[in-house]
Amino acid sequence: MLLVDWALAENEGDKILFIFDGGSLDAEQERDIRFADGELTQWRYIPVHGLEQHGPPRLGRRLRAAIATHGNGGSTYAEHGTAI
Repeated sequence: MLLVDWALAENEGDKILFIFDGGSLDAEQERDIRFADGELTQWRYIPVHGLEQHGPPRLGRRLRAAIATHGNGGSTYAEHGTAI
């Protein structure tokens, strides 16, 4: 586990979100990715500097905190995407 994030959501109730290090995919595993239910149509790797182009700012903050934690070899706690 890299990150535990408490997120206040006034209209939905508070949430606790988790980000885990799922390891790396090799080329064969990447080729085998399929979307069975039609909800997703594609996948791609996104550079860290481009996260905000693909989701809300709080998700970018959350992912950046998880990436920093991964580099330090530990885990961290965040609130609304900002590491504490």
